[in-house]
Amino acid sequence: MPDKPAVLVISRDPQLAPVAAMLQADRVTIETVDSIADAEWFLRDHPAAVSLIDTRIPLELAFQAYELVHASDSRSAVILVTPETQPFFDPSGSGPAHDECIPRSSTVDQIVLRLKALLILGGFDVPIAPAGQRVVPVVVGNGPERGKITVVFSAKGGVGKTTIAVNVGVGLAQMGRSTLLIDANLYFGDASVLLNVVSRRSLMDLADVYQVDAASVLQLMVAHESGLSLLSSPPEVERVEMLSTEIVIAAITAAASGVEHVIIDTHSSFDETNLQILDMADSILLVTTPEVGATFNTSRFLSLADTLGYRDKVTLILNRSESGIKPEAVESNLGTHVEATVISAGRRAVSAANRGVPLILEDPRKEQRITRDLLHIAEIIGGEKRRAAPTGQPKRWPFGRKVALSSARST
Repeated sequence: MPDKPAVLVISRDPQLAPVAAMLQADRVTIETVDSIADAEWFLRDHPAAVSLIDTRIPLELAFQAYELVHASDSRSAVILVTPETQPFFDPSGSGPAHDECIPRSSTVDQIVLRLKALLILGGFDVPIAPAGQRVVPVVVGNGPERGKITVVFSAKGGVGKTTIAVNVGVGLAQMGRSTLLIDANLYFGDASVLLNVVSRRSLMDLADVYQVDAASVLQLMVAHESGLSLLSSPPEVERVEMLSTEIVIAAITAAASGVEHVIIDTHSSFDETNLQILDMADSILLVTTPEVGATFNTSRFLSLADTLGYRDKVTLILNRSESGIKPEAVESNLGTHVEATVISAGRRAVSAANRGVPLILEDPRKEQRITRDLLHIAEIIGGEKRRAAPTGQPKRWPFGRKVALSSARST
């Protein structure tokens, strides 16, 4: 392992100074330069440094910085892109797989989290939470033992993650388990839409609370006809910045003291809130689909999960499993057993979503294969169904390797 984590910032924007300050507080060596010569000197002393390239510097200089950073295969970068510069630097094409392209408008916290994620992948031990972070007091009652926290996550959007989270929550509730679904997709969560629940109460109501306890969280929950309770994401996107990571974590902790199961729907990102939610989870339902983009990003997440020690609590769910690529091929490429598959429901799923009726409630007799698939996942989480044993020892691709899957189209 390299001696000390280091970050090279290539920028001329003084507004990025807080990034340097936050990293220095966590004992990361950091240097801000605006010339290739200075960048070369720093990289000679810190060959494994992660770089932050601001593409609002002259474009020719940004290209030179990009080439310098990637003169070594062991180096990676976070690239701050604008709509004009993104086509030149987006690693979804032929760029290095370890790069992270994020909008130039990203917050300081978001930039720092991306840099830390790359440092962790490089073998450095750096904390996820910023130094000196404010801690919100959490008061947990004298009730039963903490409930099981299950996070539903995907490394790529559009894979059906929220549909699975909602139906697993409903399935657990129908099994007689007290279950709370928390929509932690703070900007664009739509769990309430899929459940046809309308409420002014949400996580946003905790933004100004000093002491978060089970009672304060309980009054924000909305009951669904299935028996599932819901804690919605903020309805006003413009106010989400007021809802800190520590408030969200405190709410989850407090809620888990009063129910058997907490299901958390998330967005597809490695930001600070998601990383801390994943860290506190007892189980992670990792949802993917049998297509190149989704499987490639899932491979990247599994590598990060290995580094952070999450791998043992990951349950891989293959959605739209009959779309042409067999689960065995996905297992072989990801090096992880597919614990459960869910077939595509096509028009039926879209119709259910538009009407706000969970698929499980539409099929009380379990006549449809998708109903049984979703209930199977709920039974795994609820401990009523044993996980299937792996059929073999699939090969584990290294992080960033192109996933060799066919281009069969999923539905």
